[in-house]
Amino acid sequence: MIFRKSDKNGVNHMSEETRELKEIYGKIKRMSIDDIHEALKTAETEEERELYLNMTSFIMQMEQKKILKRKEKVHG
Repeated sequence: MIFRKSDKNGVNHMSEETRELKEIYGKIKRMSIDDIHEALKTAETEEERELYLNMTSFIMQMEQKKILKRKEKVHG
């Protein structure tokens, strides 16, 4: 587990690994299901395949939330 370090003013600093993970998260959010399925087809290990399946589920949940929000706006 990576913990944030605080300086003398109490400001938290993220580790390089955490920054990289946050960048990856942003990239994943911008991916389409087709992108993930393409990666899934090329998975070399069961762990990699499982990760891509989990990412597919995550992307689909995000899309469902967007659709529900749009419906709420239309139907009040």
